Amino acid sequence: MNTLRRSPVSIRFYPVLAVLLVVSLACSLFPFGRRAATPTPSGEATSTPRLAAGGKPLAQSNLPPVLVETDPPPGSEISPTSPLVFFFNQPMDRPSVEAALQGQPPLSGRFEWLDDSTVRFISDQPFPVGASLQLTFATSALAANGQALQEQVELAYQVADSLQVAERIPAPGVSDANPAAAVVVTFNRPVAPLGEDSAAAPAAFTLQPEAPGRGEWLNTSTYIFYPEPALAGGVRYTVLLNQELRSSDGVPLSLEGLQPAEWSFSTALPAVVGVQWGEREKLELDGKVTVTFNQPMDRQSVEENLRLLDDAGRSTPLRWEWNEEGSEVTLQAQALLARGAQYTLVVSAAARSLGGAPMGTDTSFTIETTPPLAVESTSPAAGELLNANYGQAFYVINLTAPLAEQDLKALVRVEPSISSVRVSPTYDHYGLAVEGTFQPSTTYTITLDAALRDRWGGTLGQAAQL
Repeated sequence: MNTLRRSPVSIRFYPVLAVLLVVSLACSLFPFGRRAATPTPSGEATSTPRLAAGGKPLAQSNLPPVLVETDPPPGSEISPTSPLVFFFNQPMDRPSVEAALQGQPPLSGRFEWLDDSTVRFISDQPFPVGASLQLTFATSALAANGQALQEQVELAYQVADSLQVAERIPAPGVSDANPAAAVVVTFNRPVAPLGEDSAAAPAAFTLQPEAPGRGEWLNTSTYIFYPEPALAGGVRYTVLLNQELRSSDGVPLSLEGLQPAEWSFSTALPAVVGVQWGEREKLELDGKVTVTFNQPMDRQSVEENLRLLDDAGRSTPLRWEWNEEGSEVTLQAQALLARGAQYTLVVSAAARSLGGAPMGTDTSFTIETTPPLAVESTSPAAGELLNANYGQAFYVINLTAPLAEQDLKALVRVEPSISSVRVSPTYDHYGLAVEGTFQPSTTYTITLDAALRDRWGGTLGQAAQL
């Protein structure tokens, strides 16, 4: 009979397996309602401060103090009157901290403790403008637990440079400034607070003599004064800077190196700087004349002192049209001007600017008007060859006056006659073009009827043969 025998290995396996299962279960079970603790290695320290209610650091019995933050941060540019705030990681021994703070240049001021771990230093004298401020907390600074700073703390700040003038308009010494132009000064630092009503910021300057107008901060560093009305012409103005001005971070104004500190400029006297009319050399009978001045003018004064005189010295009644600024006026005679006449435009010395200054000298210009309708030239000239392309050619007749709308074909005769004839005005109506099929080696005569008329009803008066 065969008897089954268990292997010695099999016999030993089951007890071992049972032990492993028990150990595994034991490791995977936790007591109800509790979590396993994570041990901290012996001797390891942490610098994270413990916080009380409200987020303030608590005293730490076994840790040295650490300066964890400053406001402003180290390396910042600060104003001469900027307070400095220091944040420690735990309550500090106040007298030792105050005694430990040293500076170069030397410090003089007071300490304000915001809480046991935060102190503000306020200098009783502005820091020197443009200076490099070096601060040191010596290791004598103690925490409330008696522990000292482990090493000296060094901090560096750059004190802001002085508030200075960067640009001035008009420039100092200008002798012909536009009286209507704004007076502007720009600084190297912001003065008006960003995002606030600039009207609350002080004016950057005043003018002497005084001038009515409106001053405002165009941006945080640019102050602009708009004269309303324009400044007087031919007057010397001095700009007086507000020496109490400070930048938005408290930096005082410095006039050192500004030459001159209080600058002056002179406004130009009113003057005519241009007279123009249309695109033709001659003024059309119903044409407009535009007179341009170098500054805004007193409109009534100009209209009383500007005249358009005919060759007999008689004044021509005018219509007036001003631009918005008041520096340009457009004139038009109320009736047609005389043909081929010479007129004189006179602006007398009494004409005043908007600021009240008179021109001081008379100004005059000579203007000739459009002559009676006549042939001025032809292209090609009389007697020259007319170039034709397969018989097609253009003949242009230039006139001294612009043509009226009329049946031109009925007023132009070509001999011998040509086919496909077409007569049309030129683009500016100061001429007409005859187009058609011309025969080679043939002499043609073109006749303009005496009834051909211009825009104002004038006619040739007699036929013109070309």
